[in-house]
Order: sequence, then structure tokens, then C-alpha cells
Amino acid sequence: MMRLRLSFLSAFGGFSARLAHLLLVMVLLFSVSSQNRAQATSADEYDIRAAMLFNLPKFIEWRAGKHDAAHPEVVICILGSDPIVQAAERYLQTRKGGEKPALLRQLSSFEGAKSCNILYVGMNERRLVERSGDELAKEGVLVASERFNVDSPGQVIGLPSVDEHIHIDVNLGTAQRTGLTISSKLLRLATVTQ
Repeated sequence: MMRLRLSFLSAFGGFSARLAHLLLVMVLLFSVSSQNRAQATSADEYDIRAAMLFNLPKFIEWRAGKHDAAHPEVVICILGSDPIVQAAERYLQTRKGGEKPALLRQLSSFEGAKSCNILYVGMNERRLVERSGDELAKEGVLVASERFNVDSPGQVIGLPSVDEHIHIDVNLGTAQRTGLTISSKLLRLATVTQ
């Protein structure tokens, strides 16, 4: 820090030391606030994705035996360690009582994924799900992640960031093979592929 300060002061040889010091403080404050804005944007993306995960069941109809009177809760699982876990926990705490009951589970392995209604796949777990996509489809599990569907075979819904907005990418063919019916309201908001 001392070298930076000295070289900064020598660059402004004609200015007083106090003015140069003030300029240095302003530059540092600007760089910290820029970094905080970038971190807030990342956190906002995960908060938005978490809210989308919990609201997806309003637009999805699962086949019998997956979400019915015998299974009234929507089980949302997150596979792997991913920043969305904390955002999902926060969102679950703020949900209103009138909404469908939901459970949040964090999975460290593929074990237990078949019991999920929605399986959100963390960035480092993609290969595991690619190998098990058919198995999850047979069990009626809606697979989602922050990647485009093109980049994630076997995925039903992608929630990638496009131009600083979270985009909804629906693979209708995979949804049908999984036994899911997706509301036209959601399809109107999404990019739909087969």
C-alpha cells in the first residue's frame, strides 16, 4: 500500500499531498463500491432463480404419484454446493402460508434425487445428471439449472442469465418424456425447444 501511495503522490507532483491523498481515497472507494455492485448482481441472480424454483409448481402438472393428494408437498432439491442454496433457504423462510407446501433439500450426491419434484443442478454436478437424465425422467423429476438446455441434455428448464436478466428456457420434448405438463402461461414467457 505504501508503494502505491508514493507512486500516486509522485504522479501528482504539483498537487498538494492532501489533495493527492483525497484523490487516492476516492479511487479506492469507487473500486470497492464497484466490487460490491458486482457481488450484489450475483446475489440478485441467485435470489431470482430461487424464487423461480419455488414458483415453478404453479405452472407445472406432474403425473399421478409425483404430486397429488398422497404427496402434497413439492420437494425442491439442490444437487451440489451452489450459491443458490442460501438464496433458496431465505426464500423458503419468507413464503406465505397460502402457497403449496414446499420442502427444500440439499443433496451431496445423486442418492435421493428420484424423490424430488424439482432437481436444481449445481454447476459442478452437470456430468452426473447427464448420465442419469433418463432415470430422472422416468421418475418424473423436473431437472433445472442455470445453463441453457442446449448445454445440458436431460434438463427440462434452464434459467441462464442473458443481458443481466434471468431467462426461462424450456425443453418441451424432455418435459413430455418426463410426464410433465407445462402451463401455456409459462411457455409464453420462455424460449421453447423440443
